[in-house]
Amino acid sequence: MLAREPDDQGRPGGDESQPFGLDLLEGVVAHRQDEVDIGVLVTQAGREGTGDGHADHASILRDPHHDAFDDPSLNGVRSHVLLLTTSPAGAKSSSVHIPSATAGARAGPGSRGVTRGDPERVGKTPLLTSVDVTEPADIRHIVLDTDTGIDDALALLYLAGRPDAELCAITSVYGNTPVESALTNIARVLKVAGLDDTLVARGAAGPIEGEAAIAHLVHGRDGLGDLWSDPIAPKNLSPLSSAELLVELGRSRPGYYDLLPVGPLTNIGLALEIEPELLTLYRSVVIMGGSGPFPPLGVTQMVDANIQNDAEAARRVFAAPRNELVMVGVNVTAGTIVDEQAVESLQRAGTAWGAFSAQVLHAYMDFYQHAWGRRVSSAHDGLAAALLVQPDWITKSARGPVNITSDGYSTRAHLLQTAEGLPPSWPTEPAPDTLVVLDVDRTAFLADFIRVLSGR
Repeated sequence: MLAREPDDQGRPGGDESQPFGLDLLEGVVAHRQDEVDIGVLVTQAGREGTGDGHADHASILRDPHHDAFDDPSLNGVRSHVLLLTTSPAGAKSSSVHIPSATAGARAGPGSRGVTRGDPERVGKTPLLTSVDVTEPADIRHIVLDTDTGIDDALALLYLAGRPDAELCAITSVYGNTPVESALTNIARVLKVAGLDDTLVARGAAGPIEGEAAIAHLVHGRDGLGDLWSDPIAPKNLSPLSSAELLVELGRSRPGYYDLLPVGPLTNIGLALEIEPELLTLYRSVVIMGGSGPFPPLGVTQMVDANIQNDAEAARRVFAAPRNELVMVGVNVTAGTIVDEQAVESLQRAGTAWGAFSAQVLHAYMDFYQHAWGRRVSSAHDGLAAALLVQPDWITKSARGPVNITSDGYSTRAHLLQTAEGLPPSWPTEPAPDTLVVLDVDRTAFLADFIRVLSGR
């Protein structure tokens, strides 16, 4: 995003440190010694809802919520910001065509160095659809698909502050909150980030099959802890639906965009009806969802609400052809913990970014304190966003097919591997390999996450 001095609203400009941005596959190769090649899948079973409308990313038994409770590690987090007005070391210049679908998007705080001819238009809507761009060597051009609850909002703000990420479009979906509230929340976060002109689309209001379960108990009635009442709407709302926009963007520049779904996979499932090769049109697809491999015997496993909320869409996604599909499940996100010390750091930052982040995290902790007895929260979507741009934070992974499983009341996306490394005991369905994240460098992520959200 574009570098500049902090403005009168406290939005940050950023430093000139080097961007990280390793290629996703390079990150995978770096940890190949920790990767297990398996040829097993998960069974597609009929989805039966839990009847609980308060799902967050994970659940225990019949109480789904966005977060897992069986990971004992409670670590801290933060992020990294960089805004440049000149070319950073190692930058490359190129001519980039901005498709009509994204012509309204603009760079904001945390953005890389972009020159569009007229220096007075830096950070504003481009005048041309073909522009000269000076950027760090590996920028991720991201399409974010989100049900904009609290952790989604923080993931969005985090990406806005990363020098190696460009938010090209945001597609909304139901989940943590109804889809109209998700749109409102997107607009609110974009205003904080200084990215009001980013292209936004209205998405699905419910799953492909069944009824929507909204996580009001976790994220509040409005999805952001019921902290604001002023009306706000996206400034650049696409006439296309989320599914249609996902297809248009993929077809317009195959291999250019990275897709980051952090809500129910309904929009992607619907887009696959239009374009069965959709995932092959994106450089990578990084999903916040799933549960990793099967747990050890006797261990109760969490349920991810993103899979639970639309099992049919998830089945379509994990069965679809792709370039690279990465599953960042609750098996790693739930134990990536933001604590009160991190929130205090955000409050002390004295920036609009830090104040916003601290406010919503306090609301998130109001829920989590009843799960863990402490005022902490998990960084679900923020971790998935970080691993897209910083794949070297993946310290352990496994590669193999993923299917959707059901035990009669809860539905999960599983890498079909037992704790002993064996295949499951029932027939499975063939699917392309997915890279399943098993462990991450939480210390590095959390430090970077809080720094970016601080706006410093």
